[in-house]
Amino acid sequence: MNKKRFLLGAGILVTALSMRMPITASGALTGIVRADLQMSAAQAGLLTTLVVLVFAGVSPFVGGLSDRFGMNRVLLGGCALIVCGQVLRVTGGWQLLFLGTGVLAFGITTANVLMPPLVRYGFPQAVGLWTSAYLSLMNFANSIASGLTLPLAGRSGWSWRSAMLVWVVFGLVALVIWLLLAKKPMAAQRSLQASEPARRSRSGRSLLKEPVVRVVMVFMGFQSMIFYSFITWMPTLLLDRGLDSGQVGLLVFLFQIWSIPASFVTPILAGRMADQRLLAGLSGFFYAAGFGLLFLLPGAPMPLLIGIMFFTGLSNGMTISMAMLLFNVRTPDVATAARLSGLAQSAGYLMAGIGPVAIGGVYDRFGSWQWPLLFLTAAAVVVVVAGYLAGRDRLVAPVYEATDE
Repeated sequence: MNKKRFLLGAGILVTALSMRMPITASGALTGIVRADLQMSAAQAGLLTTLVVLVFAGVSPFVGGLSDRFGMNRVLLGGCALIVCGQVLRVTGGWQLLFLGTGVLAFGITTANVLMPPLVRYGFPQAVGLWTSAYLSLMNFANSIASGLTLPLAGRSGWSWRSAMLVWVVFGLVALVIWLLLAKKPMAAQRSLQASEPARRSRSGRSLLKEPVVRVVMVFMGFQSMIFYSFITWMPTLLLDRGLDSGQVGLLVFLFQIWSIPASFVTPILAGRMADQRLLAGLSGFFYAAGFGLLFLLPGAPMPLLIGIMFFTGLSNGMTISMAMLLFNVRTPDVATAARLSGLAQSAGYLMAGIGPVAIGGVYDRFGSWQWPLLFLTAAAVVVVVAGYLAGRDRLVAPVYEATDE
């Protein structure tokens, strides 16, 4: 492995750490921050909504920016925004908290979209392995930040601001790495260089005409909606069914933990297959099984609930890792992978913002968790079907096509 490839691999892995920790840390400190800045519950909730809206709104444009400036330079800018956003949000009142969160989310979006094509650019023969590596690190970072941030805030001489800011170190390291790699742009393909103008880009609209693109977007969208809806309302659902807070905390922990090995193994297995229909469809099936059991057995005992968390955690890890891999295996080149990643992630985060609200509305309307669970089960069936269709061995047409010049 030469120096450039070593730095690229390090950049991918350290950036993966820097993407999750700032958001997870913010969630862990919501109660303390809200009390200190005298924010209402609605204002605190808007922080999460802001992040999701930025993800959804910015994602479609990241591929175009990478075409123009190079993926490495866009990520350099993204890491700079991640660092600046983390500093901004701890330096003042709620206004700077919102501004810094928006800047941070913009930076994270660039990494969200460009990680899959960067893996393909730097490690085309090991896409599955590197997808597993960075997704596993993201999950690890999520667990570390969620477990350590609150205790750090309670240490003598520390505050929520210092506990939130401590994770900026990973963004700084990533920034240095991308700075070292910024000398020459990492164009998605050589035809993006000005010296080779006989290529033209297809619009996002024309990409949307392709069935492969649409089913990948549906797969990404529904799996995102399910995850954000379930992680938002699962604790409330379980408490309403008579469990105590300790039992609920254990089940939430198991859901998160069991997703880690699934997110590691799935891309490695799928990367060795030309046709991923069975694995992609199976990734949604475990969600459907878990939600179906919660629907059919509202008084399920703790051992069965642990099994249900195993199913849903497995599906969580499988679906997100399969979605990230599909951006690469369903596209003919890096440029097309970047565009598909941007489009699909935009749809995913838009649905992620809608899902928890929709679930809450259904619960308010019927006063029971049965209808929301039926809704989630139906959504999981859509993931099964979309995954099966997206897993078929076919490619999106290249995003850059030859002209007649």
